[in-house]
Amino acid sequence: MPITKFPDKENHVTKQPLISVLTAVYNNALVVEESIASVRAQSYPNIEYVVVDGDSTDGTKDILKKHESSIDICISEPDDGLYDALNKAIRLANGEYIIFLHSDDIFHNEDALQNLVTKVLEKDTEICLSSVVITDKEMTRVIRYYPPYKPTKWLFRIGCMPPHPGCLFKSSLHDEFGYYSTNYKIAGDFDFLVRMFFARPIRWTRTTTITTCMRRGGKSNDGLASKIDIMNEVHDVLKTHNIYSTRLLQLLRYCLRVFEFLPRKNIRL
Repeated sequence: MPITKFPDKENHVTKQPLISVLTAVYNNALVVEESIASVRAQSYPNIEYVVVDGDSTDGTKDILKKHESSIDICISEPDDGLYDALNKAIRLANGEYIIFLHSDDIFHNEDALQNLVTKVLEKDTEICLSSVVITDKEMTRVIRYYPPYKPTKWLFRIGCMPPHPGCLFKSSLHDEFGYYSTNYKIAGDFDFLVRMFFARPIRWTRTTTITTCMRRGGKSNDGLASKIDIMNEVHDVLKTHNIYSTRLLQLLRYCLRVFEFLPRKNIRL
Protein backbone atom coordinates (compact mmCIF):
# COMPACT_ATOMS: atom_id res chain seq x y z
CA MET A 1 0.00 0.00 0.00
CA PRO A 2 1.69 3.23 -1.08
CA ILE A 3 1.71 5.79 1.72
CA THR A 4 2.47 9.48 1.51
CA LYS A 5 3.87 10.78 4.79
CA PHE A 6 3.70 14.53 4.60
CA PRO A 7 6.32 16.64 6.39
CA ASP A 8 6.04 16.68 10.17
CA LYS A 9 4.01 19.46 11.65
CA GLU A 10 5.12 21.42 14.69
CA ASN A 11 5.92 19.04 17.54
CA HIS A 12 3.52 19.89 20.33
CA VAL A 13 4.89 19.21 23.81
CA THR A 14 1.89 17.71 25.56
CA LYS A 15 0.88 14.88 27.81
CA GLN A 16 -2.54 14.73 26.24
CA PRO A 17 -3.28 11.57 24.22
CA LEU A 18 -2.81 11.54 20.47
CA ILE A 19 -6.14 11.77 18.65
CA SER A 20 -6.31 10.45 15.09
CA VAL A 21 -8.89 12.20 12.92
CA LEU A 22 -9.75 9.91 10.00
CA THR A 23 -11.24 11.11 6.71
CA ALA A 24 -12.23 8.98 3.72
CA VAL A 25 -12.79 10.90 0.51
CA TYR A 26 -13.64 10.16 -3.11
CA ASN A 27 -14.29 12.83 -5.74
CA ASN A 28 -15.32 15.52 -3.27
CA ALA A 29 -13.18 18.44 -4.37
CA LEU A 30 -15.98 20.96 -3.82
CA VAL A 31 -16.05 20.68 -0.02
CA VAL A 32 -13.16 18.54 1.29
CA GLU A 33 -11.13 21.71 1.79
CA GLU A 34 -13.64 22.80 4.45
CA SER A 35 -13.14 19.53 6.32
CA ILE A 36 -9.38 19.98 6.27
CA ALA A 37 -9.71 23.56 7.53
CA SER A 38 -11.91 22.48 10.43
CA VAL A 39 -9.28 19.96 11.56
CA ARG A 40 -6.54 22.56 11.28
CA ALA A 41 -8.60 24.99 13.40
CA GLN A 42 -8.95 22.63 16.38
CA SER A 43 -7.62 23.94 19.69
CA TYR A 44 -6.64 20.45 20.86
CA PRO A 45 -2.84 20.31 20.47
CA ASN A 46 -2.12 16.62 19.79
CA ILE A 47 -3.87 15.59 16.57
CA GLU A 48 -2.84 13.19 13.81
CA TYR A 49 -4.80 13.69 10.59
CA VAL A 50 -5.16 10.65 8.30
CA VAL A 51 -6.80 10.95 4.89
CA VAL A 52 -7.67 8.00 2.65
CA ASP A 53 -8.57 8.95 -0.92
CA GLY A 54 -10.21 6.42 -3.21
CA ASP A 55 -8.12 7.47 -6.24
CA SER A 56 -10.22 10.55 -7.01
CA THR A 57 -10.32 12.00 -10.52
CA ASP A 58 -12.00 15.37 -9.88
CA GLY A 59 -9.13 17.39 -8.43
CA THR A 60 -9.40 16.09 -4.85
CA LYS A 61 -5.79 14.85 -4.98
CA ASP A 62 -4.58 18.33 -5.89
CA ILE A 63 -6.41 19.79 -2.90
CA LEU A 64 -4.86 17.20 -0.58
CA LYS A 65 -1.44 18.06 -1.95
CA LYS A 66 -2.16 21.76 -1.49
CA HIS A 67 -2.89 21.16 2.20
CA GLU A 68 -0.16 18.62 2.84
CA SER A 69 1.17 20.60 5.81
CA SER A 70 -2.17 19.95 7.58
CA ILE A 71 -2.20 16.20 6.85
CA ASP A 72 0.06 13.66 8.56
CA ILE A 73 -0.68 10.54 6.52
CA CYS A 74 -2.38 10.33 3.12
CA ILE A 75 -2.93 7.48 0.70
CA SER A 76 -4.69 7.51 -2.65
CA GLU A 77 -5.72 4.21 -4.22
CA PRO A 78 -8.88 2.42 -5.34
CA ASP A 79 -10.98 0.95 -2.55
CA ASP A 80 -14.07 -1.18 -2.07
CA GLY A 81 -16.34 1.57 -0.74
CA LEU A 82 -16.61 3.71 2.38
CA TYR A 83 -16.05 1.04 5.01
CA ASP A 84 -13.02 -0.37 3.22
CA ALA A 85 -11.56 3.15 3.19
CA LEU A 86 -12.32 3.65 6.89
CA ASN A 87 -10.65 0.33 7.70
CA LYS A 88 -7.53 1.47 5.86
CA ALA A 89 -7.53 4.70 7.85
CA ILE A 90 -7.85 2.82 11.15
CA ARG A 91 -4.87 0.62 10.28
CA LEU A 92 -2.77 3.68 9.45
CA ALA A 93 -3.71 5.59 12.60
CA ASN A 94 -1.33 5.88 15.54
CA GLY A 95 -3.62 7.66 17.99
CA GLU A 96 -4.80 6.31 21.31
CA TYR A 97 -8.23 7.56 20.29
CA ILE A 98 -9.84 7.94 16.87
CA ILE A 99 -12.72 9.93 15.45
CA PHE A 100 -14.13 10.01 11.91
CA LEU A 101 -14.71 13.21 9.97
CA HIS A 102 -16.29 12.48 6.59
CA SER A 103 -15.23 14.66 3.69
CA ASP A 104 -18.65 16.37 3.54
CA ASP A 105 -18.49 17.34 7.20
CA ILE A 106 -16.80 19.80 9.54
CA PHE A 107 -16.22 20.04 13.27
CA HIS A 108 -18.82 22.30 14.89
CA ASN A 109 -16.28 24.58 16.55
CA GLU A 110 -12.59 24.81 17.37
CA ASP A 111 -13.00 23.15 20.77
CA ALA A 112 -14.90 20.09 19.53
CA LEU A 113 -12.07 17.61 20.07
CA GLN A 114 -10.88 19.22 23.29
CA ASN A 115 -14.37 18.82 24.76
CA LEU A 116 -14.46 15.11 23.91
CA VAL A 117 -10.97 14.40 25.22
CA THR A 118 -11.65 16.23 28.47
CA LYS A 119 -14.81 14.18 29.00
CA VAL A 120 -13.31 10.80 28.15
CA LEU A 121 -10.28 11.35 30.40
CA GLU A 122 -12.38 12.74 33.24
CA LYS A 123 -14.63 9.66 33.21
CA ASP A 124 -11.88 7.16 32.21
CA THR A 125 -14.00 5.67 29.44
CA GLU A 126 -13.43 3.86 26.15
CA ILE A 127 -15.93 5.92 24.16
CA CYS A 128 -17.34 9.41 24.42
CA LEU A 129 -20.62 9.97 22.59
CA SER A 130 -21.70 13.43 21.47
CA SER A 131 -24.29 15.20 19.36
CA VAL A 132 -24.24 15.80 15.62
CA VAL A 133 -26.32 18.19 13.51
CA ILE A 134 -27.36 17.57 9.91
CA THR A 135 -27.57 20.72 7.82
CA ASP A 136 -28.49 21.83 4.34
CA LYS A 137 -25.76 21.53 1.71
CA GLU A 138 -24.67 25.14 2.23
CA MET A 139 -24.37 24.58 6.00
CA THR A 140 -26.56 27.59 6.70
CA ARG A 141 -29.53 25.81 8.32
CA VAL A 142 -29.90 22.97 10.81
CA ILE A 143 -32.30 20.32 9.52
CA ARG A 144 -31.90 17.69 12.22
CA TYR A 145 -30.36 17.44 15.68
CA TYR A 146 -29.02 13.91 16.28
CA PRO A 147 -28.41 13.40 20.04
CA PRO A 148 -26.09 10.89 21.69
CA TYR A 149 -28.62 8.18 22.49
CA LYS A 150 -27.70 5.83 25.30
CA PRO A 151 -26.21 2.67 23.78
CA THR A 152 -28.74 0.34 25.41
CA LYS A 153 -29.55 -3.06 23.99
CA TRP A 154 -33.21 -2.19 23.52
CA LEU A 155 -32.41 0.90 21.50
CA PHE A 156 -30.12 -1.17 19.30
CA ARG A 157 -32.97 -3.67 18.85
CA ILE A 158 -35.06 -0.95 17.20
CA GLY A 159 -32.11 0.13 15.07
CA CYS A 160 -31.31 3.25 17.09
CA MET A 161 -27.69 4.12 17.81
CA PRO A 162 -25.65 7.18 18.85
CA PRO A 163 -24.33 9.21 15.90
CA HIS A 164 -21.17 7.53 14.65
CA PRO A 165 -19.37 10.78 13.62
CA GLY A 166 -19.90 12.07 17.16
CA CYS A 167 -18.05 9.12 18.74
CA LEU A 168 -14.51 9.36 20.07
CA PHE A 169 -13.27 5.76 20.28
CA LYS A 170 -10.32 4.21 22.01
CA SER A 171 -8.46 2.70 19.05
CA SER A 172 -7.84 -0.55 20.95
CA LEU A 173 -11.54 -1.34 20.52
CA HIS A 174 -10.84 -2.12 16.87
CA ASP A 175 -8.04 -4.47 17.92
CA GLU A 176 -10.54 -6.25 20.14
CA PHE A 177 -13.69 -6.23 17.99
CA GLY A 178 -12.34 -5.97 14.46
CA TYR A 179 -13.11 -3.51 11.70
CA TYR A 180 -16.12 -2.41 9.68
CA SER A 181 -17.83 -5.04 7.57
CA THR A 182 -17.64 -4.24 3.86
CA ASN A 183 -20.79 -6.30 3.36
CA TYR A 184 -22.79 -3.19 4.21
CA LYS A 185 -23.10 0.06 2.27
CA ILE A 186 -24.74 2.11 5.05
CA ALA A 187 -24.99 0.09 8.28
CA GLY A 188 -21.36 -0.93 8.78
CA ASP A 189 -21.06 1.46 11.72
CA PHE A 190 -24.27 0.09 13.28
CA ASP A 191 -22.88 -3.43 12.90
CA PHE A 192 -19.63 -2.46 14.67
CA LEU A 193 -21.43 -0.78 17.59
CA VAL A 194 -23.73 -3.78 17.98
CA ARG A 195 -20.76 -6.14 18.06
CA MET A 196 -19.13 -4.08 20.80
CA PHE A 197 -22.03 -3.33 23.08
CA PHE A 198 -23.48 -6.85 22.93
CA ALA A 199 -20.09 -8.46 23.58
CA ARG A 200 -19.20 -6.98 26.96
CA PRO A 201 -19.84 -3.92 29.16
CA ILE A 202 -18.23 -0.96 27.40
CA ARG A 203 -17.09 2.00 29.50
CA TRP A 204 -18.83 4.95 27.89
CA THR A 205 -19.78 8.51 28.62
CA ARG A 206 -21.65 11.13 26.65
CA THR A 207 -22.12 14.85 26.23
CA THR A 208 -24.86 16.79 24.47
CA THR A 209 -22.19 19.13 23.10
CA ILE A 210 -22.30 19.21 19.29
CA THR A 211 -19.14 17.78 17.75
CA THR A 212 -19.84 17.56 14.02
CA CYS A 213 -21.93 19.28 11.34
CA MET A 214 -22.92 16.90 8.55
CA ARG A 215 -24.24 17.99 5.17
CA ARG A 216 -27.52 16.43 4.15
CA GLY A 217 -27.08 14.13 1.21
CA GLY A 218 -24.92 11.34 2.64
CA LYS A 219 -25.80 7.71 2.00
CA SER A 220 -27.58 7.33 5.32
CA ASN A 221 -29.70 10.49 5.33
CA ASP A 222 -30.85 11.27 1.82
CA GLY A 223 -33.85 9.95 -0.07
CA LEU A 224 -36.39 7.14 0.23
CA ALA A 225 -34.10 4.60 -1.41
CA SER A 226 -31.44 5.10 1.25
CA LYS A 227 -34.08 4.76 3.99
CA ILE A 228 -35.16 1.40 2.56
CA ASP A 229 -31.54 0.27 2.22
CA ILE A 230 -30.69 1.14 5.80
CA MET A 231 -33.84 -0.54 7.12
CA ASN A 232 -32.88 -3.74 5.30
CA GLU A 233 -29.27 -3.57 6.44
CA VAL A 234 -30.17 -2.85 10.08
CA HIS A 235 -32.53 -5.82 10.05
CA ASP A 236 -29.77 -7.99 8.55
CA VAL A 237 -27.23 -6.87 11.19
CA LEU A 238 -29.56 -7.80 14.05
CA LYS A 239 -30.48 -11.11 12.44
CA THR A 240 -26.82 -11.95 11.75
CA HIS A 241 -25.92 -11.43 15.41
CA ASN A 242 -28.97 -13.36 16.65
CA ILE A 243 -30.42 -10.32 18.39
CA TYR A 244 -34.15 -10.43 18.87
CA SER A 245 -36.00 -7.80 16.84
CA THR A 246 -38.70 -7.48 14.20
CA ARG A 247 -39.21 -5.11 11.31
CA LEU A 248 -42.26 -3.69 13.11
CA LEU A 249 -40.19 -3.08 16.23
CA GLN A 250 -37.52 -1.37 14.16
CA LEU A 251 -40.03 1.18 12.93
CA LEU A 252 -40.12 2.62 16.47
CA ARG A 253 -36.87 4.46 15.82
CA TYR A 254 -38.73 6.76 13.47
CA CYS A 255 -40.87 7.86 16.42
CA LEU A 256 -37.68 9.11 18.05
CA ARG A 257 -36.58 10.62 14.76
CA VAL A 258 -39.57 13.00 14.82
CA PHE A 259 -38.09 14.82 17.82
CA GLU A 260 -34.76 15.22 16.00
CA PHE A 261 -36.44 17.44 13.42
CA LEU A 262 -37.96 19.88 15.90
CA PRO A 263 -36.66 23.46 15.39
CA ARG A 264 -33.81 24.44 17.71
CA LYS A 265 -33.12 28.15 17.52
CA ASN A 266 -30.27 27.95 20.06
CA ILE A 267 -27.98 25.99 17.71
CA ARG A 268 -25.51 28.16 15.84
CA LEU A 269 -23.51 27.00 12.85
